[in-house]
Amino acid sequence: DEAHYLQALAHLDPQSIGRARVTSRSGVLAKVAGGDALWSALLARYFGLSGAAARRGPDGAEVASAREAFASWYSVPRDLDLPLPGWAPQASPHSARWLAAWARLRRWQRANAQQASRTLRPPADADAKAALAQLVAPHEVHPLVSGIWDIHDGQRMPREIRRQLNAVDEGEGPEVGRFDGAFGGYQVYNHVICTMFLSIRAAVAVTSVFREQMADVLKDHPAKVIFAMDPRFQKMFFVDVRDGMVFIWNQGGRPSFTPAAPFHGAPLPEEATREGAAVRLGGLRSRPDLNGRAGTLGAYDAGKERWQVILADGSGTHLIKQANLLQDDGRADSFLRWFEEFCRRLQDGVYVQRPILPEIGEPSMGLALFPAKGEELSRCVTRGVEVTASCVFMPEHSGSWGYSIAFKLLGTAEERGFETCQLKTRRWEITEDGRAPNIVNGEGVIGLFPILADGGWICNRESDPHMQYESDSDSLRPGEFRYQSCSGALQSMSGFFGGSLTFIPGTIKRPTGPPFQARLEPFRLHVPDYLY
Repeated sequence: DEAHYLQALAHLDPQSIGRARVTSRSGVLAKVAGGDALWSALLARYFGLSGAAARRGPDGAEVASAREAFASWYSVPRDLDLPLPGWAPQASPHSARWLAAWARLRRWQRANAQQASRTLRPPADADAKAALAQLVAPHEVHPLVSGIWDIHDGQRMPREIRRQLNAVDEGEGPEVGRFDGAFGGYQVYNHVICTMFLSIRAAVAVTSVFREQMADVLKDHPAKVIFAMDPRFQKMFFVDVRDGMVFIWNQGGRPSFTPAAPFHGAPLPEEATREGAAVRLGGLRSRPDLNGRAGTLGAYDAGKERWQVILADGSGTHLIKQANLLQDDGRADSFLRWFEEFCRRLQDGVYVQRPILPEIGEPSMGLALFPAKGEELSRCVTRGVEVTASCVFMPEHSGSWGYSIAFKLLGTAEERGFETCQLKTRRWEITEDGRAPNIVNGEGVIGLFPILADGGWICNRESDPHMQYESDSDSLRPGEFRYQSCSGALQSMSGFFGGSLTFIPGTIKRPTGPPFQARLEPFRLHVPDYLY
């Protein structure tokens, strides 16, 4: 009967079930082999999916049957070159979420960043996981944290860094180049970042060295592990293996951790708010570095209408409003959500592949973290001059913002009234929330006076008097002119950056018309929920 067929087929691999369904002369066997009961059981066994989640594919779209859902999920590990048919290190929902997220990243890399894709390593082995467990003992590594290495065990670290750390060999294959970091980067002046994803063994080695160097600070953070970093150790990402919280190491002032992903928890009910209650902090705008931190409630200060919160990491006690107290739901999925949000931004074109260092160009091609699309990008067109701008918060750089501003010509010379125009001066208006604007006037931008032309900008001694770019005289550099700089930290950690730029039709030496102002539409200076 069907129950016996179901019991027997459940022990077969998917390919064998498919063959049984096609070749069977028994109508009952074929029915069971194609039925939802069997494929729902396989979805649970291989991917930990059940209920409504078992009726959606990796892209989140609804499917018609459990068999169709299984086929779509089963294609993902094959696409990621994971061993088949038995890939199921731990049959739980996190397996499916990590698979789906990695599939999105790999598809984007194959289309846009093939070199970075080639540096990814196979899944982590049991010995590597054991080394991680030993590093953080007696704390346990949550499956939602270790799941990232179940798909790819980091990128192959450059040989010279392995020698510095006395790290083990990571096998054969392409190593991470200066701009091949999977998590992207940016540049402002001599601060050049490109973050690579570490293998477990590299993470253990780097974390061990860092613990020795910063023992006085890290003694209260035994469960935090470095999982990604810039090859020059300028920027490091930590994950707390117990709860999945993600942090960036802040080297400015007193070294500390800045949350890189929000903690998703429900507001703490007033009836549960009492001394000794375990809480999380969230929604703090003036102290975003405290968001996501775990702590215990102390006494209530009626005069200030705030609770004392004694932070669990031993870093201090703070007075916090009731509205900023959250309860821990135990999901521990902040790390996974951080990764999923990163993949979404790639898919949506927020982050794009372009030169990290504009003056170098193609040799510095990498994943640029200055937003190229969406609400974080400002755009304005004045007399055919398009000005776009965006910023990235840099906790590792004294809590300042790096910004990227680009100019290019649109339309035709007849529509604009000029063939070329040259930047002469700039006027920045940096407005901190609740304060008067800070006005900054200057000549050109970082010593450059770009001459915009159709299809690019002219690089010569007039536009580049200090010869920052290597180019032939009067050469047209294709594409937009882009420059990158930084703005200092704001006391409120929130404000706007806007202003205007004065352009001369023709050139400064040979004008063909009166000067005009091109508007820089203000872009937001703030600490985003997610940091990369």
